[in-house]
Amino acid sequence: MPVAITLTVDEEGAGAVREMWTRLTEAGLESTARNFAYRPHVTLAVLNEDETDGRVEEFARAAARELGGQTPPLRLTLASLAVFPGHPAVLFAAPKPTRALLDLQAALCERAEAKGLGAHQTPHTRAEAFVPHVTLCEAVEDVGAALGALAGTEWPLRLSLSSLDVVRFHPATVLESVPLTG
Repeated sequence: MPVAITLTVDEEGAGAVREMWTRLTEAGLESTARNFAYRPHVTLAVLNEDETDGRVEEFARAAARELGGQTPPLRLTLASLAVFPGHPAVLFAAPKPTRALLDLQAALCERAEAKGLGAHQTPHTRAEAFVPHVTLCEAVEDVGAALGALAGTEWPLRLSLSSLDVVRFHPATVLESVPLTG
């Protein structure tokens, strides 16, 4: 099962994201419901773990501890809605990328490469392909209906990112949570 390293949204900001999840669920976008199992977040890395090798989880925990201790809480401004194309599509809230966010993600990628785990990282979370986002709905058949469900959302949304979590998905199981304290 994959292991992710995520930046979690603090409780105040999480309410605004959960409100969007609720509206999407009420509009019949059922795949949104599984989001409620874990806090709103920005995924920095997803690493696929070889079941016979615990290096991925060990790396993720160590990297979260090290980087969490060096990183102050981050501010994030969600500026718009966007879609990762495909069938089905993925709807997400798109933040205005900050240098601090991009540098943190790049540092994580560099550490994975240095430990020989770069090949374990999923392509969309490698530094050259990273698109910061907060997932709203993973399986959108009708993008227009999804966008309609969120009409009236007040933008921008200003959030604080307060911890680095190591999470095994699905179902979401938090293996370690490290407050940002740097």
